[in-house]
Amino acid sequence: MNVVQETGRRARNRLERHQAFLRTAKAIVSAEGLEALTMQRIARALDCAVGTAYTYFPSKSALVAELQREAIDLVAERYMLFRERSTLEIGRSDTTAPVAALAHLVGFGRFWQATASELPDEARLLQLLLVETGGSVIAEEDIGRVLPAGLRLLGYAEAAVAAAAAAGALIPGDARQRTLLLVFATNGVLALDRLARVDAELFDAARLADLLVD
Repeated sequence: MNVVQETGRRARNRLERHQAFLRTAKAIVSAEGLEALTMQRIARALDCAVGTAYTYFPSKSALVAELQREAIDLVAERYMLFRERSTLEIGRSDTTAPVAALAHLVGFGRFWQATASELPDEARLLQLLLVETGGSVIAEEDIGRVLPAGLRLLGYAEAAVAAAAAAGALIPGDARQRTLLLVFATNGVLALDRLARVDAELFDAARLADLLVD
């Protein structure tokens, strides 16, 4: 085996190991919550030394940031597929430009709302990023690992808001500010599902999110 082949094999092995750490971490968070995630726990699950884990991720915070970035990338990928399908459907309908623009915006709201049930693990990681970004979740120095991906995702919604305003479907306004209101308000309403055990009808998060988007 020549040097190039050996280097390529090592790179592939490292990438596979990197993904194994992420898969294991995601499984732990999904099953037991973020509090259960430790570098020691991952090392035990993968039957490796704790020091090995730290060669891939310098801290739990860095690991969580990478999990969040992957979650955002998956949500963005699914949204683009949804957007393509909805664009075709809207294009086939006999509708005006303002209605079409508003349909795209409502579509984003519906998609964002649906992530809680369609992509529950990714939605939880997004919730940690958007709502619970305290030092116990992700350190300040690791925000830069994930924030650009988050801003790109929010940019899709911002574009839909701006297009709806430009088409006359919405009154003029700050598209970025409106996007933040839509996303954070929807996330806040969806968080009410934690209270469903108290009163399932009152705290029906999916129904309330429908009302909010409407």
